[in-house]
Amino acid sequence: MIKGTINRKMLLEDCCSNSHQTIILIDINNFTYYNEIYGQFVGDLILDNCMQELIDFSQKYDYTTYRISGDIFAIKYQNSYLDEEMLLGHINDLFTTISKIRVKTINDDDPRLDVTLGIAYLQYDVLTKAEIALKHAKENHYKYFTYTASIDSSESHNNVLYWQKELAKSIDKQSIEPYFQAIVDSKKHIIKYEALMRMIQTSFDGTQKIISPIKFLDISKETNQYNEISKIMMNKVFNTMEEINISFSINITFLDIVNKDFINNLKTLVSSYTRKQKSLFTTVNTIYFEIVEDEHIHDYNCLSEFLQYFQFYKVEVAIDDFGSGYSNFMHLLKIQPKFLKLDGTLIKDIDTNKEANILVKGIVSFAHKLGIKVIAEYVHNEKVFIELKKIGIDQFQGFYFSKPEAFTHKMTDSILVHQ
Repeated sequence: MIKGTINRKMLLEDCCSNSHQTIILIDINNFTYYNEIYGQFVGDLILDNCMQELIDFSQKYDYTTYRISGDIFAIKYQNSYLDEEMLLGHINDLFTTISKIRVKTINDDDPRLDVTLGIAYLQYDVLTKAEIALKHAKENHYKYFTYTASIDSSESHNNVLYWQKELAKSIDKQSIEPYFQAIVDSKKHIIKYEALMRMIQTSFDGTQKIISPIKFLDISKETNQYNEISKIMMNKVFNTMEEINISFSINITFLDIVNKDFINNLKTLVSSYTRKQKSLFTTVNTIYFEIVEDEHIHDYNCLSEFLQYFQFYKVEVAIDDFGSGYSNFMHLLKIQPKFLKLDGTLIKDIDTNKEANILVKGIVSFAHKLGIKVIAEYVHNEKVFIELKKIGIDQFQGFYFSKPEAFTHKMTDSILVHQ
């Protein structure tokens, strides 16, 4: 056992220090097989090597490492806040770190570790929720899973009520805000910005907290508040961008497209934007609609009418989240988009995942033959960026270039992303 190992009891004590924390549990899959096949000495050596690698990883990213049971480790983020895309980068690096662990055996075998992660991100009672996430991941054969109230029956009802109230406050205060993230070409020149929804929560002391839609968007549909927050979002995006000389994209679901109130409001916004742009600039900047690729796309006549109307305003169309699990190549043939945005699950470890690499190459080849440009999101480091350029990706988006932020005029000062 490595000297200085911290156990479950210490982890529980550390978790009481403040309310919202982030923990990642690391469970070595089928660890008993290593003991049975190679013997306990090799098994212990694997655990020691794993612990040492996790300690090194933790020092690199400001985590603390714990061994909470025989083959389950934990790392806890030391600070109170962690950006979601930074967390994704940590997860990717953690898998890479563990995959490099090697222990030579008597038979010169080179066993590789396979692990499952359970993650509790900025949660109360963080260890319990990380354990729920780990259990859910193992039962469903996921590589990792981040805790949500939907997998915890004890939290689900209270969670919906909480966000229903917070959404009502946000609608009343108009505190739904667009944040903008750059999309760049292979030379890191900014092509456009994607508008992303955020909720701004203000505490009694005036402190503001930025909330990702992953927390509340699905619930807003359950509580019939989605249309209102979507309208606030769209109005603010166009109000922000109509006097700015740069193109931008907005996310639209098929549920939006069949909503007459949403479409009527969108028509008004696009028309007003185009008139204002013509009065200010020699050319009108392009609006991009990123249509989320999911199982709800079924009425292609309705979708075709929607696209034909906005062709008059030279709106360009992209299919978003392609490859997220439902991917239907018929969407490409039916919608005929100008852009295809690949889901982050295909991109995050493309430099090390051969299967993802082969799949993305196939999608890029197919799309290019149809005249469709391909965008990769969740580009989180230089290795991934370089690999994607080799594959032939046309545009790139991710934390490696810039994080989503409230609009400032500095965004238009330079066409080159500086890191």
